[in-house]
Amino acid sequence: ASTTWTTKDLDQVKKEINRVFAPLEEKYEWYVTGGIAIPLELQEHVTEDVEKIDVVTVSLVLILLFLVFLSVVVPTIPVLAIGMALICGHMFLWLLAQTTEVPTLMLSVMTVVAFGAGVDYIIFILNRYKEERQAQKSEAEAIDIAIHHSGESVTASGTTVMVGFGSLTLSSFVFLRY
Repeated sequence: ASTTWTTKDLDQVKKEINRVFAPLEEKYEWYVTGGIAIPLELQEHVTEDVEKIDVVTVSLVLILLFLVFLSVVVPTIPVLAIGMALICGHMFLWLLAQTTEVPTLMLSVMTVVAFGAGVDYIIFILNRYKEERQAQKSEAEAIDIAIHHSGESVTASGTTVMVGFGSLTLSSFVFLRY
């Protein structure tokens, strides 16, 4: 019968090893490794890192957008939009994980790429909107032109990114499996 190991099980094994080998602790170091331990440890550390990455990424994006647009309000719009996209992405990954194996690293990569590409795309659209407003277009016209012209490039780029990252799920590279 196959047994599924959890981080709790691994912690119990480590405690038992520490108890048994406690008298040797001053002379030796020991580690739990192998096909069960490494993925569990990696998953735990990736989860911790994703939380750190999220905070750093959002902070840097807000600072960058503040410097680009010299506004306090404008930077919050892209961050909220990207945040909503990430929530949808996390839900999609959760659904995908119900039927197939999803690499743990995917959450970290998704956050960084979503903010990187998302900010890039939003800057295209907002700059085009700003250009159209400076050309004396009405708000509605400026939005229409910005979405129509920049939106085509953003859609093509976004589709390329999705196809590229989607193809990684077909990889047999072990690092992408955990």
